[in-house]
Amino acid sequence: MNRVHLILVAVVLAIAGIFAFAAGSLKLRSAATACDPTRDVFLIRQHRKPGASVRAVTFFKVRPKGDEGEIELGTLEGYYAEPYRHDRKGRLFLFASDGSRHSLYEYSICAGTLQKAIDLPEADRVITSARDVGESNTLLVITKDGMPRAEKAINSRLEVYEQGKRTSVAEVSKESPLYAAVVIIGITRDGSVAYLREASGDAGDAWGAHYRWDKTTNSLEKLGDFVVSEEKGASGYLLGALNPSATLALRVQSASYAPEDLHYEGSGVRTCLNKRAFDSRKYDSVGDELMVRDMSTQAERVVYRNLMGGRNFCQNHFRVIATPRWFNDHTIVFSTPYGIYEIDIRGGNPGTVALQNGPAQAEGFGMDVVGANDEYLLTRRSSIVHIKTGREVSVPALLRDPERRDSAVITQFVIPIWTASQAD
Repeated sequence: MNRVHLILVAVVLAIAGIFAFAAGSLKLRSAATACDPTRDVFLIRQHRKPGASVRAVTFFKVRPKGDEGEIELGTLEGYYAEPYRHDRKGRLFLFASDGSRHSLYEYSICAGTLQKAIDLPEADRVITSARDVGESNTLLVITKDGMPRAEKAINSRLEVYEQGKRTSVAEVSKESPLYAAVVIIGITRDGSVAYLREASGDAGDAWGAHYRWDKTTNSLEKLGDFVVSEEKGASGYLLGALNPSATLALRVQSASYAPEDLHYEGSGVRTCLNKRAFDSRKYDSVGDELMVRDMSTQAERVVYRNLMGGRNFCQNHFRVIATPRWFNDHTIVFSTPYGIYEIDIRGGNPGTVALQNGPAQAEGFGMDVVGANDEYLLTRRSSIVHIKTGREVSVPALLRDPERRDSAVITQFVIPIWTASQAD
């Protein structure tokens, strides 16, 4: 039987804390382990042997000073998340480690409570994606046929649950492309519209489609297909991350350079501009573009073009935009080889959040933003960046996993995902 084992690690303080334990829950009232899901950064350490189910997941709170280590909050045995994401209340969805995915559980990181959210009415279906609708007791869930197991999703549909009871069902896709599954990527503030992505990829390529669900009619509209190829680039209906209110979507339009204008090294890899192309100045105003789509009109516009670094033979590397993310409904944070920047799409120039330490790196610059809360940006190079001061702090647990020799142990960020009614 799945069980919840909650471990509390606290430093003995002059002021005593009060800890109340109950089956499947932990009540924390000590300042030593108090946490704020909107401003604190969390980690998980997942224990899973190759070929086996997840054995346990331990939650940690990151100390902003970096050199103080992390605070262990609790351990769950017999449950896992896919992926690990939390909302402004510090809640995340979990599945039982038995692999059934027939039930969905909700865990509160700070409160330490675990409760069942829903059981699917049909025994032969499984859950692939779920989202809360604001502050209500409404849950949107994507399900598919669970038996027999297949390499593609069969009979995917969107189901609405009110206080744990299913109230409606909408068919999404009879048969998804190979390796593909349907997930929810955004919900409007009032829950009247949701956006879905049916996508997969292999060997550097990706393919799929996007859909729009209307609550009033309980119907799906296919917005379009898309294909991303390493050789030919991206085409079709391209939709990146949606803002918390799901009214706008962003994506990066990569700059295009003619093959004959690039210098080739001995390995045949295209590197920087060749002298002829550089001297022609044809690429002086070329750089990656940050695009924003209005979901009501479907109109796209350029909100920023990266022309940093001036004229440079390697400007095709230095003028890239990486990992853009919504900080709130109207502000985007993004990375370049020079650092992390933010821009208000309502107008204005980009502002600097944090600069790259040392000279800009044309490749592998590492300050890619993988998550953001109200206080910090989470980066791919195992660090957090304070938004107001730009101070970057390494997260020791991600750099030196005490069980790093054990391939069954994975340590990673819990990514903040804000929903519409929870955002500013």
